[in-house]
Amino acid sequence: MLLPRGEPGMMGALARQASLRAAAVRTDAIMSDFGSKLTNWRRAAGLGLRTFAALIDQRTSVVSAIEQGARRPWRDPLILDRVARALGAELDSPEYEQLWDAASATNSRSRRHGDETDTAAGPAFAPDDILLWHNGAVDAPLDEEGIDHLARFLGATARFELQQSAAETTAERLPLTDLAVEWRARRTLGRRDDPYSSGAADVEAALENAGWQIAVVPGLLPRFSVAACAVRQADGQLALVVDRVHADVRPLAQYRLLLAATAAPLALSDTLLSARAMAQEPGSRRLCEQFALAMLLPAAAVGAAAERVYRELCASRGIPSLDVAARELRNRLATLLAAPAELVDRRLAAWPCRTYDRVRLAIAAEEPTLPPVDWLPEWRPARQQRLFQ
Repeated sequence: MLLPRGEPGMMGALARQASLRAAAVRTDAIMSDFGSKLTNWRRAAGLGLRTFAALIDQRTSVVSAIEQGARRPWRDPLILDRVARALGAELDSPEYEQLWDAASATNSRSRRHGDETDTAAGPAFAPDDILLWHNGAVDAPLDEEGIDHLARFLGATARFELQQSAAETTAERLPLTDLAVEWRARRTLGRRDDPYSSGAADVEAALENAGWQIAVVPGLLPRFSVAACAVRQADGQLALVVDRVHADVRPLAQYRLLLAATAAPLALSDTLLSARAMAQEPGSRRLCEQFALAMLLPAAAVGAAAERVYRELCASRGIPSLDVAARELRNRLATLLAAPAELVDRRLAAWPCRTYDRVRLAIAAEEPTLPPVDWLPEWRPARQQRLFQ
């Protein structure tokens, strides 16, 4: 077939673009082989994405890119040794050999296919994936056009075609009580090996165990003032997409709060459709932040840490004054639970922890241990009282 004059250049450009796209697809498939294995190994070790990245001295965005198949595995033996130790594999063990072989095989296959770069081109998602909601700046909300731009930037779509059932359409959604928010946060955290451990909760690992995939994508914050968003992939997998600045630079507690608050609409709703509706409601931000705080600082962990710190304080200084006890509890729990002192203070004062009330009773009785919560006078927030009356 003869081409009209002037067409060879255009056809050549199209052919080159098609070749580049095909190469990117091959590279993604090759890289994702090791990435999927690394994700499974990391999750089996009970490590969240950022926790794992810190253990191997790598940026969270780099680990995420390797797991997503957007970057080739590490080739430095020292980094692979750190990866093996973080995953619990001893050097020269069969597990270590399996890790090394998987990384080497992926890198060699990538070179055989002509890819000499560490990263694969292309958006993070596919056209059949759906942008559900986003967590952005309050003072710079996105309009419909902005949401469409955000979806296209991710490679997804903003259309949402799930239909409500007749029961969902007619049913009136009950307001969420503080008890309901706490319960759903506890359910999302799952069963910890020691529920009364005084250590920090790995929110990332809990969300992954609850069915979320976590991906780090650069450009959300500078382009759209969006810190994170939720995406439903074509296969039904749910993904939390977080901006690289939050994943790599922002404090760990702030990063974990962001992930939990972005996942909150689904945790606080019964269906994906009602979760999307909740995420779009102006008043839902407070509930989402409350849920995130309950995940970051679980009531059982806060109570266990407070009892331990108060006992140690009494053993070293005698029965302290209320001001001294409150200050010591706030500051030491902020260190133990890897959270800002301001958030710890809010958790210690409010239900269900009510730690400051317990300290007040213990000091009044000159006791070196905190009384149980059920010794306190019955107390319910006004919002909860109205619902129970």
